[in-house]
Amino acid sequence: MRYLLTFVAVIALSVSNIYSAIPETTDTVKLGAGYVSQAYYSMKSGIAKTTALADWDIAFLNGQNAAIHINAAKGNELYWVKSSSWNSFDKAADADTTGFWADTLHEKWIPHYNSEETWIIGAFNRGMNGFETEGDFGWGDYDFLTHKTEGKGIFLLKMADKEFKKIIIDTLSSGKYYFRIANLDGSDLIADSVVKADFPGKNFGYYSISERKVLDPEPISAGWDLLFTKYVGLYNMGETSMPYGFTGVKSNMDVLVAEKSDDPFSSLHEPSDDDYSENITTIGYDWKEFSFSSGYTITEDLSYYVKPSTGDVWKIQFTGFDGSETGNIYFAKMIIVNVGVDEETGSSVSVYPNIIDRGSDFDIVVDNRKNSSVNISIIDMQGRTIRNFENSDFSGFRSYRQGSTEIAPGMYFINVEINGKQTVSKFIVR
Repeated sequence: MRYLLTFVAVIALSVSNIYSAIPETTDTVKLGAGYVSQAYYSMKSGIAKTTALADWDIAFLNGQNAAIHINAAKGNELYWVKSSSWNSFDKAADADTTGFWADTLHEKWIPHYNSEETWIIGAFNRGMNGFETEGDFGWGDYDFLTHKTEGKGIFLLKMADKEFKKIIIDTLSSGKYYFRIANLDGSDLIADSVVKADFPGKNFGYYSISERKVLDPEPISAGWDLLFTKYVGLYNMGETSMPYGFTGVKSNMDVLVAEKSDDPFSSLHEPSDDDYSENITTIGYDWKEFSFSSGYTITEDLSYYVKPSTGDVWKIQFTGFDGSETGNIYFAKMIIVNVGVDEETGSSVSVYPNIIDRGSDFDIVVDNRKNSSVNISIIDMQGRTIRNFENSDFSGFRSYRQGSTEIAPGMYFINVEINGKQTVSKFIVR
């Protein structure tokens, strides 16, 4: 009973919203001249990692989905060829890489782009999320009997150097993407794979075509909230739109963002729940404007409220942008809602994803700021411990992958005890 009361007290403290008097701080994210870098940013800790923008070509989503992205910011373009097979372009005359005509149905090749709204739809998905389109993930169809996603048709990837590659995603089976890449005539074949389990706690696994190898540039997902980067989106030109390269900010999965105009930075009023959006480019690029006479100007009193899965709420306003000369982005931030963090140890725990379907895997990510042992418990709403495990002394981030087959639908709490101090996060099984 004593432990249960202690746990309940911890929960009550961790879910209470406390408006903080923490003063504003300023920060600068440096993307480099020509935006050669991208920066993963934690609202609490600052830069989590800066990586080279152009190192990778294809990104494969981790977790339960089957999204596959291209590095459009690098200059890559993706085209879908209807009714095609791996041998469709064995003859050079079959491929008009100037007019973009397919040899199969004499139709224009269809360009596809990464979604600007969600991470779970990449260019290879052709606008489809298989969980909403009866198993059609664009590049392949999910077989409900074999539980494999089988590829259909080929894609043509126009590389940044203007050379073309043909690509087929053969299958996604048991968490492993199998794919082939070659020149249009089939030469210089690459047959490789990316394994989801090799990237625990991270959003994507990456692949470089030129290097012919799998890459792991991304920091652990629980360690960042925003991605400062160059990305390609569709620019509205009235009745039409065209792909255009933007420099801006995307939000991480499970991070909500609200936008408020005419909102002085000194205002501490949190937006309502309805104001928050899961759209990953809610911040995007349009907090700035460009004119040839004055360069870049920042929209005055335009605020963004960033709400990570921890429940904290940060307010951010941009104050400057240098453009491609340095790639520097300047902003002010402050925390206005602080959700129960262990201030003494600085340790935290998060669950990714925090809403899962029964039978899916999830990751418990612990940020241990002390070099000490950790005790982790999964506790239900009645205070009963349904799973418990320990780990030896360590410091920093560590991810623990868990299955949910034996966990009934409902809300659960992850209780992490470090040096006698408890830190709590929650997740839902549906």
